Amino acid sequence: MAEHRDTTDEPHPHLVIGTWAASLVEGRRVALLGDAGTGLPAHLAQASGRRVHAYDPDSARLAAAIAAGARRDVAYASVEEAFEARAAAFDAVVVPDLTEFDDAAAVLSGAAAMLSSRGVLILASPHESAGGGALGYYDLYDAVTAELEEVQMFGVAPFVGYAIADFAAEGEPPVTVDTALADAEEPRQYLVVACRSRAAADPYTLLQVPTAAGLAWLGGAARTARDERATLANEDARRKAEADVERLRAELDRAKEEARRASRDAKDREDRSKQLSSKLAELQTELERTRERLERRAHVAEDRAEKLQRELDASRSEYEQARTALEEAHQEDLDRMLDRIAELEAEAEEVITKRATDTAPRRDDGGALRRELGGKIAELQKALEQSHSERNQAREEAQRLRDELRTIERTVPVDRDALTREIEDDLAQDLSRLEERLKERGRVVAELTAQVRNAQRVGNELVRELARARNQRDDGTELAALEAELDTLRRTCTRQQADLEAARWQLTNLKRDDEEPAADDVTKLEAALTASRRELAELRRRLDEHGKARP
Repeated sequence: MAEHRDTTDEPHPHLVIGTWAASLVEGRRVALLGDAGTGLPAHLAQASGRRVHAYDPDSARLAAAIAAGARRDVAYASVEEAFEARAAAFDAVVVPDLTEFDDAAAVLSGAAAMLSSRGVLILASPHESAGGGALGYYDLYDAVTAELEEVQMFGVAPFVGYAIADFAAEGEPPVTVDTALADAEEPRQYLVVACRSRAAADPYTLLQVPTAAGLAWLGGAARTARDERATLANEDARRKAEADVERLRAELDRAKEEARRASRDAKDREDRSKQLSSKLAELQTELERTRERLERRAHVAEDRAEKLQRELDASRSEYEQARTALEEAHQEDLDRMLDRIAELEAEAEEVITKRATDTAPRRDDGGALRRELGGKIAELQKALEQSHSERNQAREEAQRLRDELRTIERTVPVDRDALTREIEDDLAQDLSRLEERLKERGRVVAELTAQVRNAQRVGNELVRELARARNQRDDGTELAALEAELDTLRRTCTRQQADLEAARWQLTNLKRDDEEPAADDVTKLEAALTASRRELAELRRRLDEHGKARP
């Protein structure tokens, strides 16, 4: 026989079971199936030295127990979660009142499945005379033995008496129980200890409780008052729990609305991102085509410029050759004319001398001949002067042509430089317009990035709020669904942020490509070179005409 003492003021009757079963649950993993607000979970946690899992079938009581303050050594949950727990997860399962459950067989089966191989089931059930669907002795025994092999049945009855002790007793005095003044008490409860291997439980135990608690348990009026107080407390807890549930529902509704709004915003941002990506792709394609076109035209212009330069060099060489040939031919003509004049003068002198030696009658003929020769000399001198004049004109014409050629040579590079500067200015303006468009796209990308970060912040706040709500609510189905939806939103925002980073990279590449030099329209340069070619052809023609006009 063992004796226990509990000095708790106004303890709940369920604590009798916890106190009696303290030696059975010591060091074990304990689960409680029943009322979580009686103080029994904490009592069992203290006795076992481990954390106790309390599974209450009444959601209002469960909410009240959670609202009363969380304990580190007690975990609260609904009874449905107990039967969904891993099999053989506990070494002891305590059921303080079997009548709280509609299906006793299902509870016994679930409790047996929760026990490990060395586990023990401690179960209490009111006497069948109490009504309320309580099982009788044999029915209870059969129901328990159907799940576990070793079963011990105990009866729980109130005990009222006095303790008479020797103040000077030494050691542990023996205990004597004298029941002569009391009639036999019928048990008020059945207490069952069941396991797969027999557990060591004291066959007879007297458990002392405070006098006030004993009177309250035994007195009908006091018990009724206690039950009313408990009912009022439960109602207050229920109202508080319902208010908390409504608050959590409102928060959940707000969170859902924010999630839907964030989802819509994310979809809008995704659409805008797709449009931006499409525009960027089109712009990149357009820039590629423009660059290729300008490169082709630049190559063509360079080829044409080289060809014109070669033609210009050839024309200059032809001009120099023609000028040299003209001067040499003119000089040869002058030399021949001078030689001819010298010959004529010599012939004239010879004729004059010969005529002077003739007879007098021929003097008149000599005067006539002299006059004739003087006229020829004057004619030859006039021709010589005309030849000198033509030579001077030819030289002047050659000098003028040389000056025009030099002017053309100076003008062509100047025109080319002017056209190059004009083309570069046009290219700079086009590139400026493209840069403005790229900057506008960059601002859109920055705006989208800010919106994505804001959506991530909102999503993270919602996730934290849902985590707090899940710790306070017993029904986590809607919260789990919303959390999954927010996880999807977070992944979408992350994907959008990645798309925006890729768009920013494309903008950087486009901007770098736009800074490369590119040629534009070379029509003016071609026109200038064509005009130079025409002027050279005109010079060549005039040289040819001058050559043909020589005597």
